[in-house]
Amino acid sequence: MNAATLTSIANEIGAPAFAVLVCIALFGFGLYKILPRLQDGQKATEDIRKDRERKQKEYSERFDRIERSVIEERSARESFEALTMQRLKEGNDKFEKLDSKVDDLRNSVGKVDNGVAKLSGQIDLLIKMKEA
Repeated sequence: MNAATLTSIANEIGAPAFAVLVCIALFGFGLYKILPRLQDGQKATEDIRKDRERKQKEYSERFDRIERSVIEERSARESFEALTMQRLKEGNDKFEKLDSKVDDLRNSVGKVDNGVAKLSGQIDLLIKMKEA
């Protein structure tokens, strides 16, 4: 298209209508150039949203794994402490029983010592009586 053709079109349809046609053509050309960029922007925005959702899901799963791990560790520690306390109590009970048996043996030894002392005294008394 050359300038003479554009001028003849403008004279035929009138200047205002020609100006409107030129504006429509420029607008169409602008849309032709801009639409792919807008679509690329929408695609990029969608990709960012999907990436954000994926990362959020990944972080949520990681947090859940850590939370389960902490709960399992806490449970294991509590059961270990309970088992340790139970064994400590059992050991303490056994110690008290042994301590009681030791006290009983000491009392028995004391009674035997007293009996031996009495017998020794009686034997000494019998020996003195026999000598006399």
